[in-house]
Amino acid sequence: MEYNMKELLEENFNDDPIFREIQINKIDLDDVFTANILEMHPETTYSTVEAGKIIGRKDSTLRNYFRTELEDYVAPERSGKYYRLNYQSVFRLHMILLLVEKANKTTVDIGYALGISALSSTGSSIKPKRRTTDSALEPSQENNNAQLNELKKMMLIQNMRQVELQERTSLTDLKVELTNLNREIDSINNKIEIVKLTKEKEHATNKYYKVLDYSLRNTRAGNKDTKKGFWSIFKPQSEEDEVDIDQVLREASINAEKEVAATTELEEETKELKAKLKELDEEKNKKEEEIENQVLKISKVETKVKYLNDPSNEISIDQLSKFLINSNEDIDDKLT
Repeated sequence: MEYNMKELLEENFNDDPIFREIQINKIDLDDVFTANILEMHPETTYSTVEAGKIIGRKDSTLRNYFRTELEDYVAPERSGKYYRLNYQSVFRLHMILLLVEKANKTTVDIGYALGISALSSTGSSIKPKRRTTDSALEPSQENNNAQLNELKKMMLIQNMRQVELQERTSLTDLKVELTNLNREIDSINNKIEIVKLTKEKEHATNKYYKVLDYSLRNTRAGNKDTKKGFWSIFKPQSEEDEVDIDQVLREASINAEKEVAATTELEEETKELKAKLKELDEEKNKKEEEIENQVLKISKVETKVKYLNDPSNEISIDQLSKFLINSNEDIDDKLT
């Protein structure tokens, strides 16, 4: 008998609530209809080990879901401690794991999508038929513990996500503060450069006036010697020229004094700017260290959430309770 597994699955699960959740959460259909899934045979049943290979999960991971309220939905055949799964049961498990890993859903979320809580409160019984050779039993203590574990995991994940949001907000604030510090440091460096250029300009100006002063003094001395000679009577000196020389000399002297004063002021300003720059550099180093620590905190929270979202990680109720109380500690410290 020829068959097309994809068409068969689409036909059987067209109205399935979990398949609708897959579509609502926009999970890629290539991840849903994998090559291994499409190679299943409708008349074959699979062990949990074989089913785990089909959907790429450990045997223990699949068994974890048989201890939750989702077991009735998966509907495996059970004989003693062994399970057999037909292609529909394997596909149901596959969809559950996709929602957990790609849409961050918990078994509680999936249970609500199935309407398990509402059904149990009204006493309705339209769940998939459970095929087993054992007699029907009331929910065991083990199932109750598993459900309690899921609730605590959900609470803890929500708590840690809130912590992560707060830490990311703090990280953003720190980065803004660091940006402002860098701007202030750049501004001070620019001021120091301006002071340096101003000082060089004043120095060049002073050097020019000193050379001019020296040149004019020599010129004036030469003019006086010329006046003493015989021919000086035929070359009268201009009083205006002599006044101009004196004026230039006075200006050179005044400018030299101003240059000394300005240089002193510039040196003081440079000293103050460099002291401020040193303070800002120290503050910048501290801020960068705070940012590094903040990134590490966020990474730890992400690791915890990822760990708790992985159904293959079995955590006892006692461990989870301690971890819930001490949620700021490293996950490895609480689960060893």
